[in-house]
Amino acid sequence: MKKILSLALVAALLAAFCLTAFAGTITALPDSETGTVHVSVKYTGTDPENPEPPVDPETVYAVELTWDSLIFTYEGAVEWDEENLKYTNGTWNNENGDIVVENRSNAGINVATGIDNETLNGATAAIANGNFSLGSAEGGTAPTGAIDITVSGNPTAAEFDIGIVTVSITAAP
Repeated sequence: MKKILSLALVAALLAAFCLTAFAGTITALPDSETGTVHVSVKYTGTDPENPEPPVDPETVYAVELTWDSLIFTYEGAVEWDEENLKYTNGTWNNENGDIVVENRSNAGINVATGIDNETLNGATAAIANGNFSLGSAEGGTAPTGAIDITVSGNPTAAEFDIGIVTVSITAAP
């Protein structure tokens, strides 16, 4: 009994999502084996008040940003190397941080990145791969892109914020 009821329910669901096409007559062109045909399509939706298919589906934007630690630590000091006759520098223990952009939208996006203050107190922040486009996720895979933030130089202050990174996302044309 359950199998019969299940089959009837499946048949009813399939009937609710039907798409009907009507074909015209194929007229052969002289001296050829091809012809033209006009095909009409009628959409039968489930809403009796609005049987027309959506012409432009609604665009849904869903973008996820994740980032590594953007705390950069400089270890060591600038010292005079009397043997090599030059200054030696310390090292950065976190040379770069990534911001990953994942587009989970049904439309493409453009990503633009900037920093409000690139150099401060002897340290310089730089952005690589900061401007790019990502296609839509309509194919079942969310496209991703990575923005690289790096810091270099010899800081002259113990602790400070070098700047604010801004990620702007706009609709792709």
